[in-house]
Amino acid sequence: MPGGRPRGVTNCNADNGRIAARQYAEEALAIQAKIMRDAAAPAASRITAAENIMSRAYGKPAQAVELSGKNGNPIEHSVINDAERFTSTITSLIAREGTDETPKQTEH
Repeated sequence: MPGGRPRGVTNCNADNGRIAARQYAEEALAIQAKIMRDAAAPAASRITAAENIMSRAYGKPAQAVELSGKNGNPIEHSVINDAERFTSTITSLIAREGTDETPKQTEH
């Protein structure tokens, strides 16, 4: 049995932290807006403030992920012929049915 918190049980400390932080959410947003509008603030700070506001208002934008193989070529793949292996196994089992070679069923 693995250790840790059982599946589905929330971390009470994290929940309490989020609840406590929410009391500052409106003020934090106002500070972000003030920084974003401050022409004297460094451009990097203004951009970060704007990005923070946008991500909270609309969510973070989806990130494109490109998958490619070696040197940008298409991904090489090979199909393991599971269908043939499956068919062969089933055929073998059917052929053994009723003989002494029939595999023993185990109880789970």
